[in-house]
Amino acid sequence: MGAYYPQAELYEGDFLKNYTAIQNESVFLFGNLPYYITSEIILLCLLQFPKLTGFLFMAQKEFADRITLESSSLSALIYGFGDVKKFRTIRSACFYPKPKIDSSLLYFESKMERLGRNPLDLALYSLLLRVSFWGKRKKLSTAFREAPWESFLSDEIVALIPREILISRIQSFQTKCVDHLEVLTWQDRRADSLMPSDFYHFYQKVRSTFD
Repeated sequence: MGAYYPQAELYEGDFLKNYTAIQNESVFLFGNLPYYITSEIILLCLLQFPKLTGFLFMAQKEFADRITLESSSLSALIYGFGDVKKFRTIRSACFYPKPKIDSSLLYFESKMERLGRNPLDLALYSLLLRVSFWGKRKKLSTAFREAPWESFLSDEIVALIPREILISRIQSFQTKCVDHLEVLTWQDRRADSLMPSDFYHFYQKVRSTFD
């Protein structure tokens, strides 16, 4: 590989155990993701790599379809950081031994000008998405009012900003979200009826009124 990409550097080992070695570097990541932790790895890359320029990951085709064709908390989170597309489908027959499922290459290009790297923005945007998709059939107005917001402070979110700071801001943020739903007349909308970009623009509007 060095003959074609002399400036590239490969790191061997378990990514989840060794990513801190390159966490603060300007990197483009690529790899064949274990299907059972695909979401975990992508989430970690987005939240913990401030200089990530992009990635090319092989993932299960069904997962790639969900990320690129459907609205979910992960697809909306990805949009906050950049654009993702399914680059190519790789049939199971291309491998030996042949697996039971097809794979796809997911290509992500970072758009740092969107959400930025402010820890509070990363945490609140992640929290907004978790609440929005709380209960598949719940209306957004119901989710925003009834969801246990503090229980959605996952380890990934708390790693960005101390829990006590987030807790002190949640009630005000929740109120602003409910108010903006009414401005948009989205009270009866469900999360899966919106595009990933809708959540990003919704957050930007709420954030502009939230100190």
